[in-house]
Amino acid sequence: MLNVIKKIVLIVFFIALAAVFFMLMKKMRAWDSQNLEVRNRTAAIYALKKVYEEQKQYQSKYGEYALSNQELAKANMLEPDFAESIEAGKVRYGYWFLKLGSRSDWELIAVPNEPGISGRSSFFINNFGIMAFEPCIDKNYNTPGLGSPPFGQPVHKSQSNEADAISSLKTISCAQELYYTRHEKYGTLAELCKAKSLHESLEKAINPEHGKSGYYFLLTLTKDGWSCKAIPAVAGETGKRIFFVNQTGIIRTAPCESKDDPPANAKSPPLGR
Repeated sequence: MLNVIKKIVLIVFFIALAAVFFMLMKKMRAWDSQNLEVRNRTAAIYALKKVYEEQKQYQSKYGEYALSNQELAKANMLEPDFAESIEAGKVRYGYWFLKLGSRSDWELIAVPNEPGISGRSSFFINNFGIMAFEPCIDKNYNTPGLGSPPFGQPVHKSQSNEADAISSLKTISCAQELYYTRHEKYGTLAELCKAKSLHESLEKAINPEHGKSGYYFLLTLTKDGWSCKAIPAVAGETGKRIFFVNQTGIIRTAPCESKDDPPANAKSPPLGR
């Protein structure tokens, strides 16, 4: 009888020991996965900030932004291998990167190659240095952008407003081209909205009391085309720059620290210069 009890005790002991072993293995795998996600995230954020700093240097030297990371590498501002690893479609430390933009502005997005495994957040940065993120735990994720939660250091609201105003002017410019193709003339904000080329929020954003993200828009039809100004609702607070665009599609800017500052026009410096 005593031997039977000893055998039962030994069996229970080894079962408990095996359970503890498997529990420890599971925790170790979880720790490894978490450490991998943290390492990947740190590398992705470093890549975004690195590109931002080098784009600033490039713009300061040449008066415009580089169109690609390879262009930064040719200017000796990024290591060639690093630039190649964050080109569109390439995967670096569990993230792939997508760069959008022009000589006057740009955006860079980093998304986990395996959402929820190689990373649990996607990240965004633009030429203003604004960083944002979105959760990315599965394939049904939202692409990060200006409307996403800010990441890292707090962003001054005026910077976010200015970026949104620039985006709105680009949208208006595209809408005008489409409207002209269909009607052989340019349209007012109301006409562009009626044609479903603009969101109705822009039609209403025509004065400081009914602005959009701290800006209001004045669109003027001219003999030769059109022009539109984006003006801070409160100069120096909701925005520190006035923006201007016309049928050329070139966005120009001028300082706007107070209501007495002259507005931007067709002779103002292009954005990014």
